[in-house]
Amino acid sequence: YSISIVANTLIVLRNYFLSILENKYVARSEVVRTALGIAIKFVLLGLSASLVWFVVANTVDVLIVGCGYCSIFRKKFGISGFSFDKTIARYLVKESFPLLLTGAAVIIYQRIDQVMLGDMVGYNELGYFSVASRIVEIMAYLPSIVLQTMAPVLVNTLKCGLQAFLVKAQALTNVIVWVSLLCSVGVSLLAYPIIFVLFGEKYLQSVPILALLSFKAASVALSSCAGSLLTIQGLQRWAILRDSLGCLACVSLNLLLIPRFGAMGAAAVAIASNLVAGYLADAVIPSYRHLFRLQSKALLIGWRSLPDIKLLLKH
Repeated sequence: YSISIVANTLIVLRNYFLSILENKYVARSEVVRTALGIAIKFVLLGLSASLVWFVVANTVDVLIVGCGYCSIFRKKFGISGFSFDKTIARYLVKESFPLLLTGAAVIIYQRIDQVMLGDMVGYNELGYFSVASRIVEIMAYLPSIVLQTMAPVLVNTLKCGLQAFLVKAQALTNVIVWVSLLCSVGVSLLAYPIIFVLFGEKYLQSVPILALLSFKAASVALSSCAGSLLTIQGLQRWAILRDSLGCLACVSLNLLLIPRFGAMGAAAVAIASNLVAGYLADAVIPSYRHLFRLQSKALLIGWRSLPDIKLLLKH
């Protein structure tokens, strides 16, 4: 499985295609990867293969998409001129190190609730919570796709001036937050049929958990927008503070609520900790207060910008 981590370094080529707004090459590689990956896994299911072969299939997935990126890059740009530069390497390590720490903190407060729930209440509750979490993770993935696509546009806009950047950043945040919020409401209302169709009658106790936890997607969207904007502005130095506050809120609130409310308490904490880390913390950190104002405006009147999605596409 660790081979896939090494092969995943080819995502640099993916990011390059996104940076020059050549998303079609990314789509081609990932569609091929998805089709072949599904076919391989169906064959393994048909053969009742062991877990080891599914791990191999996952590694093959990553290798397929990586080879696709390399092939397209070679045809379009060639592969000559690649070399190691110590100056660039040191710069990349220096700039990305705060994000490495932030990523570790995010993993802790996004996953520690499941560990605590299993230890403090039991694995039945954890199973119901995990089912709801899977659905919410899919919902939360969609805003990240939009942010990745729009990041190059925002970078180019920032070169034209901070004011123009903030206008487009506000429009992007408005759209992502409110679309995510509307999706959260929809999933909350349809929690029963979603659980029944996807997982069956045995998992119906996940319905109230999903109805509440679905709003985590909106809180993640709010946090992700600010996280992307601060990285574009080169303000990631203090990002570890916002996520450390999220960790502290997550652990302390889970200790209070899980013994009393079980999985429902963990669902409420998941939403609260995201709001602490990705919204309230921005009000505390001086360098991020402009993001807090932007987020607050999105929450209060951002729905007015939903018809103005064309603004995001203007260069």
